Amino acid sequence: MTRRTFLSSLAAIFAPLSTQTQRAKFATFVAPSQNPAFAGATLFVPMDDLPFSARLTLALGWQQQIARFCPEAICQPWWTLNGCGLVAMTLADRWERLRDALMNLWERAEWDVLATHRARQEAAWELLRWRRDPLQWLLWHARLIAMHQPLTELDSAKPLQITTDRLIQWTRSLLSRHPLLLLLAPQGEISDEPVRLSQSTLRPPFAKSIIVSSPTPSLCHALWWTVTEKEPMAGMVLGQLLGGGMGGLWVQQMRGEKPLAYHAFAGWQLTPVGGELFLFASCLPADLPVVRERAQKLLADLRQGRFRAK
Repeated sequence: MTRRTFLSSLAAIFAPLSTQTQRAKFATFVAPSQNPAFAGATLFVPMDDLPFSARLTLALGWQQQIARFCPEAICQPWWTLNGCGLVAMTLADRWERLRDALMNLWERAEWDVLATHRARQEAAWELLRWRRDPLQWLLWHARLIAMHQPLTELDSAKPLQITTDRLIQWTRSLLSRHPLLLLLAPQGEISDEPVRLSQSTLRPPFAKSIIVSSPTPSLCHALWWTVTEKEPMAGMVLGQLLGGGMGGLWVQQMRGEKPLAYHAFAGWQLTPVGGELFLFASCLPADLPVVRERAQKLLADLRQGRFRAK
């Protein structure tokens, strides 16, 4: 996996990267910023062994810490299959301050009672927001099953059980996980060195369909999800082929001449462990068997290289 590929998955910016420094087991890379007025950063920390509720709480807590160290930066947490991190943006002349804030986060983070309370509460609210979004809720069900994690990690009460001591312990141990920092700065140079990440073991591909709470409780929300090869250009084409507007194959099958679903989405996105492919539909329970049959046939056709709308 090249740095170009990894940056596209995290920051959605296809810029070549150059090695800048190695500090305290921190792999740091710099790429040229596409907007000279701004600089950005993406932090990724592998943490396969931590419970998902811990990853959720840690990233939200780090967001608070960066707001304290670098108040002019806009910072958002994010989560993926084998870890979590932060995405941040600041003014171009403040990029070094943002870099130092991220790289010193482990030593300077203060997990006092208030910081812990805020991180736990925000993690609980994040889970409640996902629960109200059928697509996100099903995606995280699929991801947790693939990561060999229990679905109880999606219980909004789970983050509230995390103690301050555990957050401090996890934060201090993160440097041993070889975190990766990608910087978009005006003086970024061009190179094509590889980024090596630890391997993550996922369960085999599977399909999942459940009924979840929604504003229209009579609907059934179904998801088909798998992980493909890490081929960014082929994956983006596949995502457009399946769900790129009303002409996408999956959208056509669900919302074409004889609609089967009220909502239909398909997509592909790159992650550090592979491409995440999904088909989603909201339909009446009576139509779920037909929707399931169409999804399985479409995926079977794709595996054999057959692309057609019907």
